[in-house]
Amino acid sequence: MSDKNSTDQFGSAREMHESMDGRGRATHGAVAEEAVQEDEISLIDLWRVIVKRKKMIIGSLLLALLLVGAWLAITKPVYESRAVIGIGQVGQVGQVGQAGQAGQAGQVETPQLLVQRLKEEYRVKDESEGEQKFPLVKDVKTMEKSLPNGVEIIAQAYSAQEAQKFLVDVAAKVIKQHQKLFDLARTEQQRQLDSLQNEHDRIEQALALIEHRVSSLVGSEASLAGLLTLQKDLLLQRLPQIEQQQTVVRLAMSELQSRPTVLLRQPTLPINPVKPKPGLYLALATVLGLMLGIFGAFFAEFIGKTRARMAVN
Repeated sequence: MSDKNSTDQFGSAREMHESMDGRGRATHGAVAEEAVQEDEISLIDLWRVIVKRKKMIIGSLLLALLLVGAWLAITKPVYESRAVIGIGQVGQVGQVGQAGQAGQAGQVETPQLLVQRLKEEYRVKDESEGEQKFPLVKDVKTMEKSLPNGVEIIAQAYSAQEAQKFLVDVAAKVIKQHQKLFDLARTEQQRQLDSLQNEHDRIEQALALIEHRVSSLVGSEASLAGLLTLQKDLLLQRLPQIEQQQTVVRLAMSELQSRPTVLLRQPTLPINPVKPKPGLYLALATVLGLMLGIFGAFFAEFIGKTRARMAVN
């Protein structure tokens, strides 16, 4: 009898648990469905607010475009001219004992030194003494990867012609300075060549004199003839050395090892300004105008609903 009562109680409890579990699942499903409906309603409400306040959004967009357009109209365009300078080099002559040998060609001025010198001279990106006035040198940089002896100079001005002319003057000044250094080096090379030629001529004259004296000596002066012959051999050994040195100096002076600084790229005449860029600024104004307009629309809607609630209360 007791066992039968226990079984009935257990069955009742199980049915009650299943019933509660079913109601819980139903409640959870209803809550989830209600949340989805609320999300859908929220998106619809947002769209309705945008449509309702479209005049405000369009007005904000037009105002942003108008302000940017006015700024572009009064802002002076900046043009940029570019030039590339190829730094010259001078052939070097080394000395090993009495024989000359060709050395590596030395640059009139290293690209790194020229870049630093121009940056200091034209205050590139230096506003410690105040903002620079146009025209100005915008940037100077080496071209190590593409052109080891190349230096790129960029100038900016309010007009294309002014930027080009200013850069022409800057490049001409650099080339003039390098030409002086190049001419000094070539003068020294020519002095070495003339000195070797003079020595060669003196040896030739000395050999001719020794030949004459040896031929005029009689048998009793055989010892003197031997000394003159020894001196002649020494001079003959010196002649090939001088000729080798002359060849080395001429090679150093040739275009293979010596060439002046030149303009590899003439200063360009720009067609379009580098700033301001109308397309970029108008695109930014469009995005900013829409964002401010939409934000203003939602804020106005929030204020309107708040006032309505306060009026009802």
